[in-house]
Amino acid sequence: MAKLFLFLTIFLNFIFANSSLNIITPQEYDRQKAELGKMLFFDKTLSKDKNISCETCHNLYWNFSGTNTDLTKMDTPTILNSALNFLFFKDGKVDNIYKQVEISLTSKKELNTQKDILVNKILSNPKYNALFHKIYQKLDYETIVDALVNFEKSLITPNSKYDNYISGSSEIFSASEKKGYEIFSLVGCISCHDGINLGGNLIVQSPDGFKKVPMLRNISKTSPYFYDKRTSDLKEVLRIKNDKLISDLSDEELDNLYDFLLTLDGQTTYIKSDNAE
Repeated sequence: MAKLFLFLTIFLNFIFANSSLNIITPQEYDRQKAELGKMLFFDKTLSKDKNISCETCHNLYWNFSGTNTDLTKMDTPTILNSALNFLFFKDGKVDNIYKQVEISLTSKKELNTQKDILVNKILSNPKYNALFHKIYQKLDYETIVDALVNFEKSLITPNSKYDNYISGSSEIFSASEKKGYEIFSLVGCISCHDGINLGGNLIVQSPDGFKKVPMLRNISKTSPYFYDKRTSDLKEVLRIKNDKLISDLSDEELDNLYDFLLTLDGQTTYIKSDNAE
């Protein structure tokens, strides 16, 4: 089994090698549909008990991390740039963004609603009813999911220091950041953390089952780290990885690697409109 996973890692790394140098660019989405999706994303009344919204776990209000930093709550992958992925959820069980939204709406661990109940709730809301019929000319479960998908496509973080560096602005990196990027490539981090999001492309085996390799975009803002949420200190993550997986890096080299990871923070984007506030 271990040999099979090693083969898959090498094979997928070969496939996505060229995508490792892709910058984040705006995704195509419908602005009106995304504005409507934002309203749904923040609406707690859509959940079964009316006490949780998508935003409750995918924070876009306090720190725009796209996740939650509460150690007492479920570990939630960031929603930022997730529309650029082709695997969804921590175990990568879904390869379709529409299916991801459907599961999130109906999962007992998330909004815990049902299709018919959700549609009826939105039908009974005059504002939603009017907006759906204006934008989609109808209101059904499929258009609800589509609105949320369009909003999710808007949540990208372009123009990071890393994006500018690989676009040709080599002077934008400090000496430490440049050294950190070299270490990131040379010691093999990029073998799993590849692609446009530097992660999210590969499923690996962990002690508690199959897990998707996390994205590194905006990593400084998306604590806690590891699927068991053992630490909120990014430098501690690097020390743990150095002991177990990376190589015998010096403290200075770990600092270089840390400085590089900070370059992955992009500009936050957020749809704002009268309808969506």
